[in-house]
Amino acid sequence: MRRVRATARRAGRERGRGRELSGVIVPRSVSLALAVVLTAGVPASASQRQVTGRVEIPTFGSPALPRTLYGATQSNGLVGWVLRVTPGRSFTLSTQAAPMGVEDFDIAFYASLDSSAPLAFHAGPGREAGQVPAGAAWGVITLSAGAGVTFSYSET
Repeated sequence: MRRVRATARRAGRERGRGRELSGVIVPRSVSLALAVVLTAGVPASASQRQVTGRVEIPTFGSPALPRTLYGATQSNGLVGWVLRVTPGRSFTLSTQAAPMGVEDFDIAFYASLDSSAPLAFHAGPGREAGQVPAGAAWGVITLSAGAGVTFSYSET
C-alpha cells in the first residue's frame, strides 16, 4: 500500500505539477522565478558589465549584514547585493525605480568578504560613480533609504 502511494505521488509530480526539492514540491512558476533572480547578475559582455537587482530592506549604508548573509546563503536581494568587481574599471550605481523619490544606494569595495574594513565606500544622495579601487574583488551594494528598490550597476 505504501509503495502504491509513493508511486502515485511521484507520477503526479512528473505530470507537471512541480519538482520535488528536499521532500517539498516546488511549483514550476517558483522554479522559474528563482532561475530569473539567480541569473540577474550575469555580465552583459566582456567589455561592459551590467548587473540589475532589487534590494528589499534598507541597512542604512551598513554593509556588514549583506556580507554576512551572502557568506551564509550565497543569495542577494533581501538586505543588499554582493557582486564580483574588476579593479581599475569605472563604475556607476544608480536607482532604476524610485517610487518614493528618496531611495538611495551606497557601495563598499572589499579585497575579501572576510575583510572588516572596506577599501573604499561611496555614499551620498543620487547616483554613485567612480573607479573600482586597486585590490578590490567584491562590491557590497546597500540600500540607505527606501524599500523594495531596483538598482543598476555597470562597469566599463
